[in-house]
Amino acid sequence: MLIQQGDVLFHAETIPSGDLKPIQSPIVQHGEATGHAHRLYGGEYEFVTHIKNKTRHLRVVTPVMLRHEEHKPIEIPPGEYRIGIVREYDHLEEEAREVRD
Repeated sequence: MLIQQGDVLFHAETIPSGDLKPIQSPIVQHGEATGHAHRLYGGEYEFVTHIKNKTRHLRVVTPVMLRHEEHKPIEIPPGEYRIGIVREYDHLEEEAREVRD
């Protein structure tokens, strides 16, 4: 399963074992251009970063809302997710890069 809000992706995926560091902020992603943010509201969840591979993960126990000033709120159901950013490919430059919000 894949959940997307704007440039933020939630890939349904088991959180890897190992050293996990809690992320205290409910902000999943800041908008570089607008200053807006994708934020988690309500529900019971654990937001962590995997220290070794630097990936961010979300464990949702009870449904959580994801809100952003420019997008419709979405509900994230219980489960484990790896958080990613949409990437675009520039065929002229022959390179991939993260989409900037």
